[in-house]
Amino acid sequence: MQKEKATVLSFKYGTSKGRDTYGYNIVTLYANGEKVARTCGGGYDMRGTCLGKYINNNYIERLKALNANYGSLDTYEPRGHYGLIISNPTNGKRENIYKDGYKIYVDGACGESCMVRLLDTIGINLESVQLAPNEWGYILTDNKL
Repeated sequence: MQKEKATVLSFKYGTSKGRDTYGYNIVTLYANGEKVARTCGGGYDMRGTCLGKYINNNYIERLKALNANYGSLDTYEPRGHYGLIISNPTNGKRENIYKDGYKIYVDGACGESCMVRLLDTIGINLESVQLAPNEWGYILTDNKL
């Protein structure tokens, strides 16, 4: 079996110069040097948001097998994943289990650690590495390929 080539995920930080967002923080995620996600603002987990966008663009089919968890009052078993959102488009309610026709995505603003746990569950390994002085990122390998 041939091992899949690892993907290097790196985060870059900046400050917006935009008319309506001047001075806001910017976090951009690069995969092997290619820009794959960006977020602007603050007051939420910006690294987690970028990682969540990456997950939504690359692993949505694998998410369908997981259960969602919406907080401490969630008693559905087996326990779901915080940050995974499953919604029924007919009534707009959030669901715990995916069914055909439902909308599914992750909300990375809930935290980078939630995104890392979710990736681990779907067979993606993330190893935190120092890429350069003052620059940290991940080496991503897919254990299911």
